[in-house]
Amino acid sequence: MSPRWTAIPEDALSPVDIYKSGRLAASMWRLGDTVMFGYRDDYVAAAEQPIAFTLPLSHQPVDTDRMRIPAFFAGLLPEGESRRRDLQRAFHLAEDDELGLLSLIGADTVGDVQVVPAGDPPPDDAAPQALMWDSVSLREMWNDLSGAGLRSALPGVQPKMSAQSRSLHGGAAGAVILKFPIESWRGVLTNERFFMVHAADVGLRAPAVAIATDREGQQALEVVRFDRALRERRLMRYAQEDASQVLGLRPGQKYDPDGRTVVGALASRCASPKMAARDLFHQLVYSYVIGNNDVHAKNLSIRRDPKSSLWMVTPVYDVLHTWPYEGDHRFYPAVRKDGLHEAVTLKHWLQFASDVGLPERAARRTIARVLGGVPGLLSATRDTIDLSPNRMRDLERVLQRRVHDLQGG
Repeated sequence: MSPRWTAIPEDALSPVDIYKSGRLAASMWRLGDTVMFGYRDDYVAAAEQPIAFTLPLSHQPVDTDRMRIPAFFAGLLPEGESRRRDLQRAFHLAEDDELGLLSLIGADTVGDVQVVPAGDPPPDDAAPQALMWDSVSLREMWNDLSGAGLRSALPGVQPKMSAQSRSLHGGAAGAVILKFPIESWRGVLTNERFFMVHAADVGLRAPAVAIATDREGQQALEVVRFDRALRERRLMRYAQEDASQVLGLRPGQKYDPDGRTVVGALASRCASPKMAARDLFHQLVYSYVIGNNDVHAKNLSIRRDPKSSLWMVTPVYDVLHTWPYEGDHRFYPAVRKDGLHEAVTLKHWLQFASDVGLPERAARRTIARVLGGVPGLLSATRDTIDLSPNRMRDLERVLQRRVHDLQGG
């Protein structure tokens, strides 16, 4: 009998075990510059859920070159240079050693996949002690590279960490993501908090958010994790994939696909493709109106309910007015057929809706719901968002112009 190919060679580098919904599903390791991924035979035989859409169940291994891990796993890693650099230096990792980095921080990823050093069990999912922000130092937590919060694989450029909090969970402990300010991005915390809260006012599902202030007066944006739930004091993980992962793209390619490609890829994998297309259209229209031009393929996702096993669009996330922080004011992803533009009119949106399978009546109703919330939004921005007077005038001008676009101007 030939040896099992899933056996990790003795000279493998950074070997890891991969768990899916708490079950050991696969392994991954590196030999030279080649990274190998393979499902366990017993996992395939049981016809369990695949780890990712791009990694279907198979007895055949998957290999990638240049020390790169498969695109799904690359999409779990943080994109922020400062945090990656700190981790690489602290743990003596080469800059391009993606597998080594994932082995350090992959025990708490977005979704229900956990990556741990080979032979190690995943962390206990019993509810940990919830933090009270006024009794801790966020700076000390961030600097503690061995801390559980920093051993989380959270993608994105903005510095962030996972933690437990009571403040947004009605007194019960629950998982949250803390997003830290960026020095050159004035008002980014109040900016995102404002537009996330307002998203619910226009009919979007959105996680609870708040500004957390620690004992030293430092602040972070606290966002409830919607890929987690607490059942009988145990953590339940929801499978989740963003459009980059579903399309098999690496993080550096997140701006490549246009809106039709993104919506089509996500909606086609949901239990109700038409409802999913409507929800994604809703999220895109809202981002357009508020001047959130950074809706790349990692900012639109679907998740699988562990009880029903049905895939559906996630709540909206990472929505804020991006103009003060960007040089390119074109709306991403491309909605117009002629490519990226700063202005996307009603005609373009209706054509887009038709192309992704959304009836015109439903598209117009969605647009009207978003536009109906703009007057209240405009009246509240000045007292809520920490931007300079000039930036506030720019924000109001952008919102008014984009409302005009969507009204058929």
